[in-house]
Amino acid sequence: MTDQIAEHEVLSALSRWNQPSTRRQFLRRSGLLVGTTAVLGSVADILAACAQSTSTSGAVVTGGHVVYGSNDINSLFPGNHPFDAEYLLQALMFDGLVAVSAGGDLIPQIAAGLGQFSADGLTATFKLRNDVKWTDGTPVTAKDVVFSYTIDIDPAYKGWNSPSRGSISEYLQSVTALDDHTVQFTAKKVDAQFSLIGSRLIAPQHVLGSLSGTDLNTTSFVRNPSVSSGAFKFDHWDQGSQVVLTRNSNYYLGSPHLENFVYKILAANQNRSNLLQTDEMDWGSVQLSDYDKMKTVDTVDLISVGHGDVDVVLMNMDPAKPYYQIFGDKSVRQALLYALDRTAMLNAVYFGHGEVAKGIILSSSWAYNKNIQPQYNFNKSKAESLLDAAGWVKNSSGVREKNGVELKWEIHGYNFPNYANEAQIMQQQWNAIGCNITVKLGTPQVTVNELLNTRDFPMLIIDFSPSVVLPDIRIYVHSRDSVPGGINGSKISISQLDSLTDQAAATLDRKTAIPIWEQVQNLMADELPLLPLLSADVEWAVNKRVKATQFSLYTSSTNGLPWLNKVWVADGK
Repeated sequence: MTDQIAEHEVLSALSRWNQPSTRRQFLRRSGLLVGTTAVLGSVADILAACAQSTSTSGAVVTGGHVVYGSNDINSLFPGNHPFDAEYLLQALMFDGLVAVSAGGDLIPQIAAGLGQFSADGLTATFKLRNDVKWTDGTPVTAKDVVFSYTIDIDPAYKGWNSPSRGSISEYLQSVTALDDHTVQFTAKKVDAQFSLIGSRLIAPQHVLGSLSGTDLNTTSFVRNPSVSSGAFKFDHWDQGSQVVLTRNSNYYLGSPHLENFVYKILAANQNRSNLLQTDEMDWGSVQLSDYDKMKTVDTVDLISVGHGDVDVVLMNMDPAKPYYQIFGDKSVRQALLYALDRTAMLNAVYFGHGEVAKGIILSSSWAYNKNIQPQYNFNKSKAESLLDAAGWVKNSSGVREKNGVELKWEIHGYNFPNYANEAQIMQQQWNAIGCNITVKLGTPQVTVNELLNTRDFPMLIIDFSPSVVLPDIRIYVHSRDSVPGGINGSKISISQLDSLTDQAAATLDRKTAIPIWEQVQNLMADELPLLPLLSADVEWAVNKRVKATQFSLYTSSTNGLPWLNKVWVADGK
């Protein structure tokens, strides 16, 4: 099979996407899905990306619960999930037309199939199943689908803080109900993201349709969703403690074996490994400092799935904000990265379990540029020379300044151990070149609010989870995603970057797209609108009583857990 496909073949394949095998083959050949060896990197990456399951031996037991632990959340509103934690819970309660399987394939959910695309790739038509109902008994119809996408693209709903508005409104022209069980999407132009149309979680129009965009931010549905369509339904949320879901016995894809899914909200100083060892959690990500110890625990299975996140430093790039006087200077941004010994940071923070990030496209992606230029190996002397040449000189206090502005700021972000350790290292190494850095970390709620809404942070340390299904980073760096509620809260605005990422997303032929993505990565390495730090290994620990899980980079907290209705616990507790 050749890596390149002709334009006429692209359009021909698009028109046959109602056939699951055809759509899957096209996506893989064009590089839009990565569940295949052709679009992954090393053998290790290939093996890591493959779905890994816990045991299915023994008779299936109905009943019981599992406890998953992670950081606090902000919203259960389907589609309002700037970060992974919200999406995991939302996707257990709300389905999309399609979802992503553990193997990286698109699979139907509310849709009866994978959709039929027009020959020009600009329309997609989905038939809906006729047996899907909200938990109050109301049928799920095309009206719900139209409503869910309309709030992302219709200016009438601009008051709603949609993290997807900037990107989806760029390529999606309209969504129309042809009848109660048929919906049609029309794209403004060919765009790789349109190939995944249908994956958005669907919200109940009959419950939320009368609300304004602003009211959608504050409706009680955000914290107490009264109806749902997925495998589980909302039970209760104990603030700062846990969110409890109960099974939807009428779930159209089969009632879950589990009675409850418990999302345990962890404080910054809670050790997940200890909770996993004491059976207070059934699964969760392993703190890498405890990885070797966890290998000796005979009650859990360890599952490695590769690199899923990139820790990044965001700098306030808004010309209207005072810190732009510092971070608007490219020499400062480059000097800051040269001044960091990220290899030592990797060993100190993640105990060597991961890699130094060269950008925010994952190294396992087919679009990854392994020869990114320039590269920023630790070089304190070069960092100081850059600052000297740019006119940032040390004052009597030893702090560099220029035109009366000192290199002085706070680092904000999540108050979790890995970010705290990274922030402390940055503080030490940047102070060593003449900066005056303090660290002020906060709760996830405070951090998310700073990024999406107030945007008054000087510098923010956070993690991004770029898609392994599509190498599209526009949501993080495109200027149109700096709208209120967008994830580009640092106000990155580089016209060439906007143009190149749009061009790459509109290029469906992988061989043609790769050079464009290489340009994107080289441009970002030169401009450094954000500072890439580390990409840690993703290691899951699962209690051996939990059966039939399917972990991979494609189905975790990022893309949901569409297999959870098949999971069961051996002890039925």
